[in-house]
Amino acid sequence: MRGVVLLAGVLVVGGCTEPRERPPESPEGPYGFPCTADRDCASGLFCLRTAEPFCTQECLDDCFCPEGARCVSPVGETGSVCASGVNTCASRIDAGCEAGDIRSCVCPSGDEAVEECVGDGTWGPCLCYTILDAGPPRDAGGMMTCGTPCAGATSVMDADGNSYATIAICSQCWMRQNLRVGRFRGAVQGGMSDDGLVDKYCPDDVEARCAGEGGLYEWGEVMGWSRTPRARGLCPTGWHVPTDEEWMTLEMALGMTRGEANTRGLSRGTDQGDQLRVGGGSGFDALMVGGFFQASPAPYDFVDDGTGAYFWTSTSTLTAGNAWARIIRSSSSGVTRSVYPQVDAYSVRCLRD
Repeated sequence: MRGVVLLAGVLVVGGCTEPRERPPESPEGPYGFPCTADRDCASGLFCLRTAEPFCTQECLDDCFCPEGARCVSPVGETGSVCASGVNTCASRIDAGCEAGDIRSCVCPSGDEAVEECVGDGTWGPCLCYTILDAGPPRDAGGMMTCGTPCAGATSVMDADGNSYATIAICSQCWMRQNLRVGRFRGAVQGGMSDDGLVDKYCPDDVEARCAGEGGLYEWGEVMGWSRTPRARGLCPTGWHVPTDEEWMTLEMALGMTRGEANTRGLSRGTDQGDQLRVGGGSGFDALMVGGFFQASPAPYDFVDDGTGAYFWTSTSTLTAGNAWARIIRSSSSGVTRSVYPQVDAYSVRCLRD
């Protein structure tokens, strides 16, 4: 922990909405490394110019900071950092200042700090705090942990008694295996319907593969024939089919920017697809089991077995019969985001409510 730094700032509050990339392994400028400029720090870090400048990682909100710390934006800095002992004191309300003006102020402790004009002719509050150089909280494997989204639940059971391991990635708790609830049925075009039965296809139409690799479901089937985003569908109680936005949250937790996440198309981001595959470090462990395409009127077949992982979201489109999905390919480091016919059958990962 660094010494007390007296700087004005703006508190950033809210959930874990736009996580930043994990700091890569690098011999240059780790957390707390002395620096004179951003170039002295490892990729993903910036040089915080305090009395004793050091490398740190930007936080986006309080979720990224250790318990009890807050995410603050020091005056004169482009990034936000974790700080403890945040203490706001009232400022004199004077007119006539312009946005960006800075002046001295005094905190309750008697320490001097600075405050910034908020742009409407008044001065913002003084903030006194201790900047931390530990960065976002991480697990033993180096992954960011924003709170405890799995709340100690290491597994969850579906309606058939199948057990699934869980994995916490930032503020989300995911199933670590593909959903496999339901009865196997041979692949038949248009074979699933709202008949009160839970059906699944298996990769390459081999029933035995469902046990270890999960089932493939048409969108309507896994949604329980609901069209409501975040529907429970076939997921266990307290879990749901993740939305398109919740998939973006996952991708951004692994370093994808908001602009990249919003993009529709092939190979978005940088290495998020690599991170999501088995052995990729995120713990998500996406399996390359392909999908079942049901082009109308023909052909229909299993595709990309061994080279692609297809996942449904619970977000449908304005165009009837389509929904958003993700594809992770062995040939690409990014993640595909696009819309596909709801009669196709893909894997599903449930997300905890």
